[in-house]
Amino acid sequence: MMDLAAAHEFLLENKFDIIHAHTISGSLFAPLRKAPTVVTTHIRAEELRGMYSALDDYIKLIAISNRQRSLSPNLNWFDTIYHSVKLEEFSFSARSSDRAVAIGRFHPEKGFHNAINICRKAGIPLVIVGRLIKQEEKEYFTKTIEPLLDKDIKVVFNAPRGQIIEILQKAYCLIHAVEVEEAFGLVMVEAMSCGTPVLGLRRGAIPEIVAEGVTGWVRDTPDHLVELISQVKKLDRAACRKHASTFSTEVMAGRYEEAYRSVLT
Repeated sequence: MMDLAAAHEFLLENKFDIIHAHTISGSLFAPLRKAPTVVTTHIRAEELRGMYSALDDYIKLIAISNRQRSLSPNLNWFDTIYHSVKLEEFSFSARSSDRAVAIGRFHPEKGFHNAINICRKAGIPLVIVGRLIKQEEKEYFTKTIEPLLDKDIKVVFNAPRGQIIEILQKAYCLIHAVEVEEAFGLVMVEAMSCGTPVLGLRRGAIPEIVAEGVTGWVRDTPDHLVELISQVKKLDRAACRKHASTFSTEVMAGRYEEAYRSVLT
């Protein structure tokens, strides 16, 4: 709280053209500022609908996907600007192994159980790269994932970023079978940056990120994805990399510059 108070005092004592907040707390003092406040919401907006509604007259809300925006249509949305990656951090790989990959924290909403079932039915080996730190993550792994493990599934716990990138580069495809309306899903862009196609369920922003039939497929059920895994090898990995460039940091920065100018005019 002391840091929040200090930041608020600093913003009041100095002159700024525009203030851009990325946190919940950063938007709370918007009514007290003279400079306009732009707020990028990084979570599912419906979780904070009441607070953002109360601040409608004082903030310009930026969504990170159109789906996030559509779930709370009555908020004061100003623009939609997608997240980005530094493409230079993800070297392109024209070749892959025979293993699919699923990445995220061990939580039911991340759908690792779906990824296992999809790959097992399709006869494709799978690498799971998961964060295992919090108690809820340990419980999900122990109760749900561990009983499903066999020699066709490799699990990598708490991998450093460099190792994650190497796994993505070699992956046959990324299985993103989440069970919630994710506001974005940056791992899909990271995978495509390496040239790795994505198979995902129709949840949240996934249909906005995956180019259907070009960088992968999006379907309603896990069984529908099973039917498509064998076709992944027909996709052009270079096309995946090209599509990922539309989510580059340069593109995102340019979009924010445009948003700032619009706010100030």
